[in-house]
Amino acid sequence: MAGKSFIECCPHYPSAEAEPEIDLAAVHAQLTDIDKRIAQAAETHNRHLRELGLPPL
Repeated sequence: MAGKSFIECCPHYPSAEAEPEIDLAAVHAQLTDIDKRIAQAAETHNRHLRELGLPPL
């Protein structure tokens, strides 16, 4: 590395692409929606289990 700049020693550095920005609010909204749907499905599933005389999950 003696006599060379960082850029010359690391040819991959300048070609690195920036990662896309993530909309955290949108991701949070999606995860919250998924969590609600899981809870609703679990409640429906448990209702059917109770109708069959089985213990809920």
